[in-house]
Amino acid sequence: MLSNLKARLSNIAYNIPGWRTKRHIVVIESDDWGAIRMPSRQVFDLLRSKGIPVEKCPFCSNDSLARKQDMERLFEVLLSVHDRNGRPCKITANCVVSNPDFKKIAEADFLEYHYESILDTFGKTKDCEHVFESWMAGRSEGIWSPQFHGREHLNVAHWLRYLQQGMPELHLAFKHNMFGVSTSLFKKPVKSFMAALDARDRSEMEQISIIIRDGLRLFKELFGFESASFIAPNYTWSPSLEVVLSEGGVRYLQGGKAQVLTDYDFTITGRKRIRHYMGQKSACGLTYLVRNCDFEPTSQPGLDHVACCMAQIRAAFKLHKPAVINTHRVNYMGAINPTNSDLNLRLLKRLLSAIIQEFPDVEFLDSVELGIIMNENRTTK
Repeated sequence: MLSNLKARLSNIAYNIPGWRTKRHIVVIESDDWGAIRMPSRQVFDLLRSKGIPVEKCPFCSNDSLARKQDMERLFEVLLSVHDRNGRPCKITANCVVSNPDFKKIAEADFLEYHYESILDTFGKTKDCEHVFESWMAGRSEGIWSPQFHGREHLNVAHWLRYLQQGMPELHLAFKHNMFGVSTSLFKKPVKSFMAALDARDRSEMEQISIIIRDGLRLFKELFGFESASFIAPNYTWSPSLEVVLSEGGVRYLQGGKAQVLTDYDFTITGRKRIRHYMGQKSACGLTYLVRNCDFEPTSQPGLDHVACCMAQIRAAFKLHKPAVINTHRVNYMGAINPTNSDLNLRLLKRLLSAIIQEFPDVEFLDSVELGIIMNENRTTK
């Protein structure tokens, strides 16, 4: 009872400030597309047999590159519902554009970083050879909206530093073309190397600026258009990087309820987090979009995920906010654990059906469309 009350009060508090609209807008934002996590079931079993408890991490247990069949099944669910304007549900698919080139990094004795395009990663991964074509077909159908999530979902400086230190768990994963081992699984304390934009000092911050510019360039080369929005891996970025993003064409910053500052920012300001609200403007004119709903069945077991997400959607609409749903790729992947995608795709279809039934005037938009509407109608409170 008390936890339910806290959840309701939290839903209200997050939705009080910021841009408002009486339109029932639903935006689904999904992260991590294109990034390597667990390469295969065989690698999962091998790491587990070597004493790395990968089964304790929902991402290591379920997340992988999307296969063509994963995309087809997800698209089938998105196409099964339509909004008041006859448009199917769509996902803002936040993509990285590269992964580590493990062979070249090993040849450089872990002293240099090299990367490969996601097209190369897909091309050499079984059942992923035509995934990029599926993405572009989904975009043409209006159900798949690729946006920029980073050059890679990896903090290059942190990762190389740990590799150079010879950490056995990391080297075992590296040997099997994997970088996404959860830091909670290491025997010794390890700082996350998944927060790609975190920095210890000014030098690392400058390097990250170069990586962002390079990533935005690669995104445009791959997709044929600039990414107008961005979501930082692990919600961690420095306000100083927003100028770099703006110069690269980004206009809207997706995010959670709080921005996690980098270690470098913390040494200067003493602050670790900054709260944002819907439609807020950054110092350089970017618009913040805030996720106020969650649909994460894989990483949040034990909940009635459809009921919880619907409660958050109602809270958003009651306070005249769009419902921006946070849901990661891991929920829809089946290569490592087929039950994972089977269950969660059914839950997603139930959620979308519930939205349509309760709010027949709903509008399915992507993040950029929402940002444009916000800037055209600056009604805030």
